[in-house]
Amino acid sequence: MGVTHNYASRHGPRTVSLIPAAPRLSIPQRSAVTDTVTSFPCHVWGFYPGDVTVTWLRDGRVLTDATRSAPQRNPDGTFNLTLTYTFTPTESDSGSIFSCHVSHAALAQPLREEFPLAVTGADHTRSAIRATLGILVAGGAAALAIYCRRRRREARPQVSRIQVLPHWEPRDKVCRPDPELLPQGDSPDPVELGRGRERERQDPRNQPEPRSHVQRYQRLETPQ
Repeated sequence: MGVTHNYASRHGPRTVSLIPAAPRLSIPQRSAVTDTVTSFPCHVWGFYPGDVTVTWLRDGRVLTDATRSAPQRNPDGTFNLTLTYTFTPTESDSGSIFSCHVSHAALAQPLREEFPLAVTGADHTRSAIRATLGILVAGGAAALAIYCRRRRREARPQVSRIQVLPHWEPRDKVCRPDPELLPQGDSPDPVELGRGRERERQDPRNQPEPRSHVQRYQRLETPQ
């Protein structure tokens, strides 16, 4: 059985039969990271006819939970398909032998490709970067909170201490000349009045005694 190809010529439509085509395969993924879901596709292409058997094996055991795609036909009449095995490897899976087997009518014997699985540790660099960023963000938030708290304290009005000065009572009397003692018909001289007031003001005997602020703010008894 071969691939048939129809084409038009000057002698009319003609059909050409092609011989079977053997498949080829490739495995692009051969390593994994610990505790990370990883898919391992086995690509098979260029085969004719479309009947083909593709199998994933691990250490010689068939993996039945692999996923097979529908065959896709190419313009030249051959086919492609992919068989994918997906799992989450651990450190104990490192070194396991995975292989993809292909059986087809155009093959004298099954096609096989295998590889030892390489499992590496988790990406500690990325985790360290995330941890560092978290510390920086937390530290920045704490510094901002402290700064805002200080700004609020500085913005509060400061209550200053008020110093109470001693109270000076006004003079009970103002030394003024008695008009009755002046000669009749004479008026007091303003200049002499001013000089007399200045002398009385400078006389220590006329200076009132200062009161303390405690005496100033003593509560007066209300008369009954």
